[in-house]
Amino acid sequence: MRALMGLIKDRHGTYYAQQKVPERLQAAVARYLGNGKPKQVYQKKSLGTKDLRTANVRAKPVLAGFDRVLREAAALQAPKSTPALRTSLNAAEIARMSEALYGKLLADDEASRFGGRARVAEGVEWIRRNENPDFQLPYPIESVREHGWHPEILAIQREHMVHELATMQEALALGDITAVEDDVALLLADFEINLDRKSVAYRENLGRRHCGHTCGRCKQ
Repeated sequence: MRALMGLIKDRHGTYYAQQKVPERLQAAVARYLGNGKPKQVYQKKSLGTKDLRTANVRAKPVLAGFDRVLREAAALQAPKSTPALRTSLNAAEIARMSEALYGKLLADDEASRFGGRARVAEGVEWIRRNENPDFQLPYPIESVREHGWHPEILAIQREHMVHELATMQEALALGDITAVEDDVALLLADFEINLDRKSVAYRENLGRRHCGHTCGRCKQ
């Protein structure tokens, strides 16, 4: 069984649901949650289990709740300018969203690959300060080169990508759109598009996102 997108494990093996908050909504989400933080970069919640099957079941309503927080925070941020509900997307909008996500993934990869030890150390410190004080890297920080990746880190990343590809291919074969709903929700929020989840366009957009994970056709 494969883990749903948005599931992570801590160093004790307990599963968490996690969702990145779009930058433009981070302050609004923090205010909505009333946690005293200036901004909320991630929404995160423990699923209270180390069993993957149980975690997958528990994660779906939690992730749906994260999406609801995004929508309500956006409404609080701009209650008079909430985009009208739409039932369609044009080809240009889909292309722009696909390219925006593709560019972000490339930028994140470049930052982690060429940031070196200092970048990794900063990331670990941020996670411990803001999310999980017990967070530990799966490899020693000393193994990170001053510039670029150590071969062992590349091996870990390769294993992760193989697992993610298999997960997305299986979800695509099953028609399981929940595997990419997080990505699509973030894109729609970033582009300020309020798309009806019951519309054909919503399902088609998620289908294109599936394809982007597995073969990249939606960018052609």
